[in-house]
Amino acid sequence: MAYTLILVIHVISAIAMIGPAFYLQRFLAFPKASAGGAGSLRYAHGTARWLDRLTDTGMILQLVTGLLMGWMEPVLFQMLWYDAALVLVPVIGLYMKFAARPRIRSLYTLVESSAASQADLERAYRRLWSQALPHILIVQAGIAILILLMVLKP
Repeated sequence: MAYTLILVIHVISAIAMIGPAFYLQRFLAFPKASAGGAGSLRYAHGTARWLDRLTDTGMILQLVTGLLMGWMEPVLFQMLWYDAALVLVPVIGLYMKFAARPRIRSLYTLVESSAASQADLERAYRRLWSQALPHILIVQAGIAILILLMVLKP
């Protein structure tokens, strides 16, 4: 019964981690002028920050519940997919925290502090976005690998 409960928490936390991580870039992309410009961007960034926290919570719960399941079923530690996932989750989390998130925060800071014209803001935003996007894609690739490990269990 306890293992099943931990497994349910593990699956829900995976959804909490995966969904926002893959959808985050939608909220960070610069909106079309017809969508409200900087005002809608501020709103989108508020949503993105909330999703970012949800991703962090899901990532931590993934690691904790994964370790608990291994503790309850020690045979898991003998499986390559499980060991790889236990290494990959913190690597993705640390990469997100130290490589991707600072670049995402620079987008937030630009929008919050900018008094520039819409065209200047868009130009600066797109430049920072082009620096952040590769890091977001690396995080998403790591999560995709995690999904494959969990589904295929090679």
